[in-house]
Amino acid sequence: MMSSKVALSLAVLLHLGLKIQVFMDPPPECCSLSLNLRSVLFLASIVMYLSTTRIFPRRYRKLPSVAIAVVEFFCFLLAIEFGMVVFWCRFEAFMFKMLDCLVASRTSSPTLYADISGDKLVEFVLTLCAFLTFICTAIATGYVNLGAQVYDTIIEKLQGLAERVRPRPVCPAHLCQPVDEGEGSEDATEFSMRNSRTRSPSRADDEFGEQPGRRLRARSRTVNYSGFARRTGRSSSRRRN
Repeated sequence: MMSSKVALSLAVLLHLGLKIQVFMDPPPECCSLSLNLRSVLFLASIVMYLSTTRIFPRRYRKLPSVAIAVVEFFCFLLAIEFGMVVFWCRFEAFMFKMLDCLVASRTSSPTLYADISGDKLVEFVLTLCAFLTFICTAIATGYVNLGAQVYDTIIEKLQGLAERVRPRPVCPAHLCQPVDEGEGSEDATEFSMRNSRTRSPSRADDEFGEQPGRRLRARSRTVNYSGFARRTGRSSSRRRN
């Protein structure tokens, strides 16, 4: 429904654009909800999942659309804040703390973590995890097929535009002469009339050629009939005698 899309868009705008937290605030010692690639990918995964989820059952769909949109807005906002603050921030803090503990247990030098660029390594691992989550969610929710359809449509549009813009080969003047539509139609009618004229005499000739044969057959039949009558007359006269 349209109310779900509007409510989800407003929830994403309030969380990502205005950075307003309604239900829970992120702990300052864990992470900050700053715009970076990994947080955007994980937020996109949450949004894709919520876009295919129905909050209201069918029997409650008879409520006014405004009431449904308000309830869905708060439900979407709660789900986004829970996923980003409770799960993602805690996961980032856990990864940074785990690498710090691993480096500290290996050596007593406190500057080794900075020397091996531990922050960059953890950020790369987190970005990779967010990307894998995004791909899995897109496949599970069917957005990969939608992206493929959009890609095919764009390619078809570009090919059609390229065919229109592509220059056509120009024929020499003595080979390709421009023909108007009226002349083309007149030529077509003349050609059809010629064909009809050439076909009609042939049929007449065939019929004329068949007529003598028919006459000969009729004459032969009459001659045979007259001969048969003469024979039968002679035989009857002999019997009388």
